[in-house]
Amino acid sequence: MSELLSLLFYGSFALVGVIVVSFLLWFRLRNQPRWDSGLFVAASAAMAVLAAGMFLLGGAGLILAIPVVPSLGIYLWFSALRRSRRQHAAILRWAAREGYVVTSLEQTTVMTSMQRLASEYRIVARRRSDGRIRSGRVLTDRSISNRGFEVVWDAEVGTAG
Repeated sequence: MSELLSLLFYGSFALVGVIVVSFLLWFRLRNQPRWDSGLFVAASAAMAVLAAGMFLLGGAGLILAIPVVPSLGIYLWFSALRRSRRQHAAILRWAAREGYVVTSLEQTTVMTSMQRLASEYRIVARRRSDGRIRSGRVLTDRSISNRGFEVVWDAEVGTAG
């Protein structure tokens, strides 16, 4: 039994390595959709195996907490960065489809009416058709629409050129 635990303990570091290498490679290859998805899938699978091993072993699995806890932090960071980047890209695609050129898109954190933190973007965009410049907010609460965000224009700043 101790040999099996030893093997699982040292094998878990290989899975932690998969998570860390996937995270580091993601920064280099995130602009390529296949690599973006593939690296995240590899990190997710490694994290799932680590978590399953820890819980399925019961009390003996507590030794796996040494590699699992730090790798969970790295995995959650990876997941948050990837989600933020994908949401940013979705907003830019929406703007292009609706006829806008985004000149500024800044992410902020706000307190919602339900007293929880949510991400919100400040957007400044120029409408292609007439050159009007608009500013507003992009609300990212998932319950708003099936896109996962809603654009609320606050003001028209002026016209370009």
